[in-house]
Amino acid sequence: MMLIYTLALFFIVFVYSVLITVYAFVLLKFYRTQKINAPDLPLTTITVVVALRNEEHNIRQCILSLANQNYPSQFFEVILVNDHSTDNSLEEIHKIIKEVNVPFSIYSLNDTEGKKSAICKGVKYAKNKLIALTDADCVVNENWLKSISDTYALTHANMILGTVVFENNTTVFQKIQSLELLSYQGVTISSTLLKNPILANGANIAYERDKFLEFEKEFSESKTASGDDVFLLHLFKKKYAVAYNSFHSGIVKTQATKTLKEFIEQRKRWISKSTKYTDSFAIINSGIVFISNLLLTTGMIISLFNPDLIRIVCILFLVKTSVDFFFLYLVTKITNHLKLLWLVAPLQVFYIFYIPIVSLLAFNSTFNWKGRIYKK
Repeated sequence: MMLIYTLALFFIVFVYSVLITVYAFVLLKFYRTQKINAPDLPLTTITVVVALRNEEHNIRQCILSLANQNYPSQFFEVILVNDHSTDNSLEEIHKIIKEVNVPFSIYSLNDTEGKKSAICKGVKYAKNKLIALTDADCVVNENWLKSISDTYALTHANMILGTVVFENNTTVFQKIQSLELLSYQGVTISSTLLKNPILANGANIAYERDKFLEFEKEFSESKTASGDDVFLLHLFKKKYAVAYNSFHSGIVKTQATKTLKEFIEQRKRWISKSTKYTDSFAIINSGIVFISNLLLTTGMIISLFNPDLIRIVCILFLVKTSVDFFFLYLVTKITNHLKLLWLVAPLQVFYIFYIPIVSLLAFNSTFNWKGRIYKK
């Protein structure tokens, strides 16, 4: 039995290492070709849609960053869709938009609820060719819309994915979250450049309005609370081209959670989406990550009672850590977060236990999101 376990552990760490190494070399190529700015390119009309619920403390920075875009006002509009906020979000929004010159439209959900419904309503009233999405707790670069338009002009892709990073890295816990989020961004970049994207972040994504309308019914009827990004990506990539926004100005900043409870609830929501995946490449990737961490966790526990296993587990742990270090070095270099690299080792230890535990919680329990309780 122990021989079978050891062989399985060797095999899964080998497969994981090959996968992450491939991703790392794709990132290396991406880093060498990453764009700072672009020549004058034709502009595309863009509608920014922000779905929000209970964001009175975050919405000001979001609105001001959208109002301060270096993009001709006649080429973009902003639509805010309120999803039954129970705080003072609407009052705060009306107060802020009086201070800016950019036209903002405000709509509220009535008979439906949830982020997907809010996005559908925003797209319904959008007037422009491209839809760009961000979240109410995000801040965008002043050239964010220009980077989306330039990517669209250069690639002619029907969907454009972008980078999201945490900016409030004041505690070690938040720094670890930031490094973890960057690992997701690295996979997003690599898989997209390999023409088989598996991850997306709804805080920084854009797509053609008419193409979205083709998938609106399937998108809105999805039973998951979130997944407005990943599941839509999986629908898009079956028929249309997906590109990555490689401009530095295309990076969107958001906030890391402050408490362990908030972190677990957020990660349960993120991981719970994987149970609904139908995309084979996404299923394989998530399976490799989960099984490799699960087997290493069980290996560490078993080695407490079987000293002969300690050396094998330690060697495989170091192999995995070395591969992840190379991968995260490239991600942090791309996003200018090299100062987080010292946390790779702590993240590895944290990850080995966190992935199996939170995954099991996500598959077998409810989670709280914006004051609502959702089943998996």
